[in-house]
Amino acid sequence: MVKWLCTQRLSLRPADAESMRADIAGRHELVVNLGAEVPEDWPPEMLRDVLGVFQQWLEENPANAPWLIWYILLQDEEDNQPVLVGSIGFKGSPDDKGRVEIGYSILHRWQNQGIATEAIQILSDWAFTQKGVTQVIAQVEPANLPSIRVLEKSGYQSIGKGTEPGHQLYSILLR
Repeated sequence: MVKWLCTQRLSLRPADAESMRADIAGRHELVVNLGAEVPEDWPPEMLRDVLGVFQQWLEENPANAPWLIWYILLQDEEDNQPVLVGSIGFKGSPDDKGRVEIGYSILHRWQNQGIATEAIQILSDWAFTQKGVTQVIAQVEPANLPSIRVLEKSGYQSIGKGTEPGHQLYSILLR
């Protein structure tokens, strides 16, 4: 199992089948599983619809966990308890060209605090330590300026149209 990735204020924990089951079951179960505060508005909208799919994938292939969802935990300075603030992850393991696609979501209350930028940098750096990974890509709608700023601050550059309709493709290469 992959260890957590940590900075002074963030911890990224890869989801496993057990944490996905807890996430689907509800906040109380996820609090127990993560050992962290789970806000009332968890999960983010983009994650809500795919929890069951990720759980199934993790049940079928637990070794693929690092290439799926990671929980973003922020160390709360006031009560010293971690708080679940978002998710980040990949859409699967590297393809035959060494590319992985990253995606992320931060709960509204914790946006505009550099959390997404920090998390994407941590996970992108981790990906490049994995055998065969040469490129991390992200797809974003052109109107999503905050997400574009996160990618650009993290060293990603626009490289053209994405494969998803109406999306722009951003990329960062092995440094």
